[in-house]
Amino acid sequence: MVQRNITMIKEKNQMKIQKIQIETDFGKLFLKKEGDKILAPFSGMMTLSAKKGEIYEINNTWRVSADGYLKLNKIASVSLVKPATIIIDGVERPNPYVERNKNTKAIETVNIRMLGIGLSPIGNIAVVDISLFYNVYTYFLQSLQKRVKDQKGAHLGTEDLKPQKQGIWVFYPIELPTGIWANLEDKEIIKCFDDHIQRQRFGDRIATKIVIRNVLKAHPAIAISQVEAKEMKDGDYIAQVRVYGFRHKLTTTQISEIAAQVEEGKEIGGVEVEKIEVTTEVETEEEKKIIEEEAKEEEREVDLFTQTQGGKNETNNRK
Repeated sequence: MVQRNITMIKEKNQMKIQKIQIETDFGKLFLKKEGDKILAPFSGMMTLSAKKGEIYEINNTWRVSADGYLKLNKIASVSLVKPATIIIDGVERPNPYVERNKNTKAIETVNIRMLGIGLSPIGNIAVVDISLFYNVYTYFLQSLQKRVKDQKGAHLGTEDLKPQKQGIWVFYPIELPTGIWANLEDKEIIKCFDDHIQRQRFGDRIATKIVIRNVLKAHPAIAISQVEAKEMKDGDYIAQVRVYGFRHKLTTTQISEIAAQVEEGKEIGGVEVEKIEVTTEVETEEEKKIIEEEAKEEEREVDLFTQTQGGKNETNNRK
C-alpha cells in the first residue's frame, strides 16, 4: 500500500508549494508539487540492511554492496546499458568477452563494459562508462597472498626453494622467479581453492555484478560508497541513505541512441551530457561477498530442481 503525507512548505507567486511524502515498499519518496504540477527534482530516503546483504563492513567502515546499489537505483533510475561489443587490445570483441582454459573450459578472464545513463541532481544527463578486466588467477594469487601475511599455509619464495615444513607444497608463479608456495593440506588454502573454483565457474556473473555496482557508485544520482550504520536490537545493522532523482521524459529509444553514440565515441548532440569515464577496481571484500552469493544462488537452484524432479517422480509413480 502507498501512503501519502502532504505538507505546505511555502508560497511562491501566490501558488502554494506542497511537499508530498510517499511511503513505498522500498523507502520514502519526497516530492514537491506546485499547483497541479509535480516538480522534476525529488529525493528518497532508503534503508539498507546488512542482513539483506545491502551493506557490509570492511576495516571498520560500512560500504554499499551491489544489491544495495540496485535498491538505491529504484529512486535514482539510472539505466544500465551493456554495449554489444568491447575493444580489447585494438580488436573488437563481444561484450562481455570471456576467455576459458583450453583444456578445462574454466573461466580465466572476463572483459566487460557497462554504461550508466541517467540524470544528475541538477537535471543534466550523466553517462558513466566503465570497463572491467577480471582476471581469475590474479584474485586467486591475492587470496594466497593473504595467507602469506597470516603465515597460514603459504610462503613467498622462488620455485627452487621449497619450504621445509611438512605438507604438500605447490608453487604458483607471480612474476618469475618469485611466486607463492601453498600447502594443499592447510584448511585456509583449501578455502582459497574453493573460492577459486567459484570464480572459474561464475566469473562472468561476478564481473557483471561488480561492474554494475561500480557504475551506480560513480553516477552522480547516487555517488556514495561509505555509509553510517546503526546496530539494531535484532543484531542487524542498517543505514539510512538519501538518494536524489529527477523526473525526465527520456524514452528507451533515446537512451539507446545515447548509448550507441557513447559506444562509438561520438559527441552527443541536442542535450547537455556529463560523460564520466572511470578506471574501476575490484574490492576484495565485495568480490568475496559476491562469490558467496553466487554459491548460495546455485544451492537454491539445485534445491528447486530437486524439488521439481521429486514432484515429477511422485506424479509418475501415481500413474
